[in-house]
Amino acid sequence: RASVTPAFRRLTFRRGLVRSARAAQDGQTVLFGALWDGGPCRVYSARMDGPESHTLDLPDANLLAISRSGELAVALGPHSDGVVTYGTLARVPMSGGAPREMVVDVKFADWSPDGSELAIIRRVDGRDRLEYPVGNVLVQPSGGDNTGLGFARVSADGQQVAFVQLRSLGSLMGRVCVVDRRG
Repeated sequence: RASVTPAFRRLTFRRGLVRSARAAQDGQTVLFGALWDGGPCRVYSARMDGPESHTLDLPDANLLAISRSGELAVALGPHSDGVVTYGTLARVPMSGGAPREMVVDVKFADWSPDGSELAIIRRVDGRDRLEYPVGNVLVQPSGGDNTGLGFARVSADGQQVAFVQLRSLGSLMGRVCVVDRRG
């Protein structure tokens, strides 16, 4: 193949903090969670051929993941704990609709390849834990250092989950780990 030079294009001209970003299956739509001008975190959509992003009709939320079928996993009512955002995990169609709440205190999520299951990292009793699918605990550090977990991503075959074991709950530094569905 001929090499392709990457091209960069600004998707918004607003000022603030972008918490998350994901490309939709169509390859032309980018969704992201951002806080603009000191406001709450909201989910925005931008088209590669459009001039500016627009807010999705959702309550305050951070985007966590997009399934291949266009369903969003969002953290509703997100609140920050240092650099990390937690909220109530909800599913909502990208085309619009009411969010369907699932579990509380979720900070990261990713869809299985077929979009039927979610891998999540959530805080329970002051500790992070990795669940896949929701409710099935794969990893829960016992305490002390390296108790934070982050950035869960499901493999293309749906059999493994990669994540970062963080130095602490509020950190973004750590080591990449992989676990299979059996833990």
